[in-house]
Amino acid sequence: MEAIAKLEDREIQKVLFPTLSAFLPLLTQNKDAIARVPLKTFTYGDTPRHQLDVYYPPHPASGASPVLFFIYGGGFTSGERTLPDPASLAYANLGAYFAQKGFVVVVPDYRLVPHVKFPGPAEDIRDAVTWVIDNLNKSSDAGLPQAETSSIFIMGQSAGAAHTCTTAFYPGLAPAKLKQHIKGLVLISGTYHNFPAGTKGDFDDLKDVYWSGEEQMKKNEPLQLLQGVPESEVAKIPSILLVEGERDPEWLQIVGEDFYKEASKRGVRAEKLIAKGHNHISLSMALSSGQGEEWADTATKWMLARLSS
Repeated sequence: MEAIAKLEDREIQKVLFPTLSAFLPLLTQNKDAIARVPLKTFTYGDTPRHQLDVYYPPHPASGASPVLFFIYGGGFTSGERTLPDPASLAYANLGAYFAQKGFVVVVPDYRLVPHVKFPGPAEDIRDAVTWVIDNLNKSSDAGLPQAETSSIFIMGQSAGAAHTCTTAFYPGLAPAKLKQHIKGLVLISGTYHNFPAGTKGDFDDLKDVYWSGEEQMKKNEPLQLLQGVPESEVAKIPSILLVEGERDPEWLQIVGEDFYKEASKRGVRAEKLIAKGHNHISLSMALSSGQGEEWADTATKWMLARLSS
């Protein structure tokens, strides 16, 4: 984490490669431990983007294990469950980390812009969750831990946090029966609303290609979707943990605070965690490196507490 602390800039593109350079050697040192975590790949839909990786706890507790979905980011236009070399230990590093904590970890691919429009990625997440509930235990090899599919958490980072919000809040997208399985949402540095045109945090390049115009964008950003949840449904929203890197871009911190305030105002069970020393990239890259994992340990405790509440 010392190398991360020396980075003066916060903007994502400027910290991306220095952060990867800091953590990839650490992950490479631990690659054998990461590889020892059982991994299976399944198909949950009709396209090459409809596949998911499942990481199983190597030392599960007695009984079935809770399920953690990780929805990666990538600016709505990029991302995959295994990144290209030399970063190919992501997101196995994250899957292995939380599997070691006792979760069955699911990392699905989903369709990306320009090949999908809103709310397509959230529909993919819904379908991946549905597939896991209906099929994972009967599809897993004998001897692998069973998944407790009535105890599901969804963790989304950056654009993945936005898609997670759409899955949870967009009217009619996820049926009530499916939502009953979701115990909590962990939203990491999410893109919760747009900024004025020409400013940092401006979604102008996505306005038409993803949201089909400014009017639809303003209606369907995560903050607006949260505001639109009927009062009678607010109590059914899962508990939310908002995670933010201390060195995230300022505009992301602003939209995160806006979302947190709105959730709190509406009576949603929401908490906020500041990951000390972290930038936007290091939050996930640190896992299984032996450095900077404290935020994830706190998030693990938060999730496990939801199982007993």
